[in-house]
Amino acid sequence: MKIQIIIFLFISYLFSSCNQKEHHIENVIFNTGFEPRKVFVGNVKSKKANEFSVYFAEPVTKKIIKFFDLNGEYKDSINLKPIASKIANVENISVISRDTILMYFADKIIAINRFGTITHSKELPLENTNGDFFIFGSPTISNFTNNTSQIILYHDWRYNKNEPDLNFKEYYANYFEKPMYSRISDFFGDSINVSYSENSSLYKEIYSKPKIFLETPKYIQLGNEFYAFSLYSNKIFKFNINDFKLSNSFIIESQYTSVGSEALDLIQENSINLGKKTGEIAKNSGRIGTILHNSTKNEFYVLIYHKTNYQKIEDISLRPFSIIKYNKEFIKIKEIPFTNEIYKGSSIQFTPKGLMLLNKKESTDEELHYDFFDF
Repeated sequence: MKIQIIIFLFISYLFSSCNQKEHHIENVIFNTGFEPRKVFVGNVKSKKANEFSVYFAEPVTKKIIKFFDLNGEYKDSINLKPIASKIANVENISVISRDTILMYFADKIIAINRFGTITHSKELPLENTNGDFFIFGSPTISNFTNNTSQIILYHDWRYNKNEPDLNFKEYYANYFEKPMYSRISDFFGDSINVSYSENSSLYKEIYSKPKIFLETPKYIQLGNEFYAFSLYSNKIFKFNINDFKLSNSFIIESQYTSVGSEALDLIQENSINLGKKTGEIAKNSGRIGTILHNSTKNEFYVLIYHKTNYQKIEDISLRPFSIIKYNKEFIKIKEIPFTNEIYKGSSIQFTPKGLMLLNKKESTDEELHYDFFDF
């Protein structure tokens, strides 16, 4: 039996290596001078010049956004130091164009132009009309929106000022019923309008009763729709941003791993070491990592982290993963595994040249090596 397992693993390794080599195009080096967080890496197309740029931002310490072409040639940069006094800590960035860059932080969204000048700034209300207090958040995916007229954010519900203090079980029972998303309209107008997803929640599509959901909600917004996914499901859920209603869902299956994990039951004993328990679930379970969209062909790429024992991986950011290609109806076209602990799955972008993946083994803090794949 052991010999059969070894042979299977060896054949899988060869198959994986051959697949990667078959689709590899080239390696491109970006001399950024820093390694940014994954939410600060993205791409943008210039409508006037019809050029495609990759950007790398470091708004915390370096306070700069650098733009490169797909060959790694430096183009220009934007100094973010002038905004430091207006926004304490940038959590996410969406580069709509060089003159429309949205930055988000907890209770504020600002827009800057190519000179780093703030053109718009809006405070987000932390309390709704029902007395619920939320902390706003954006998904841990770069370019959190491409729709500046209607921006989707998620909520981390904390408490209701009209209700008594809640214990552990009562809190999560309430959390299950509270709005999970909000729609920010008229950002570029005189005042924003915030609409809440009353009676609509991703978790209600997964479970019929409250569980312990401890994760950063993930989704991508494409025009008037957003596609949400969770550690606790093997599905991608498609919602309409106008009424937050579910319009479709798609089962994601991989030939290399199971997808999705069970949420912890809402029992008192699970309150002990809760962070450690949920952390181990996230690191060990096969799960959806991100979604990329090819607007030209209307195709989707879904990155799947494989089920693994993270304690045996030297660098958990290099855990094995697959990329699955789907058509617009989410019918599977092909799946390519990456299991040699070279590429950082969380740092992936779709470009006209192909998918670019960070080669962590070759990269340094000053030079980022990206390999491009076409499939």
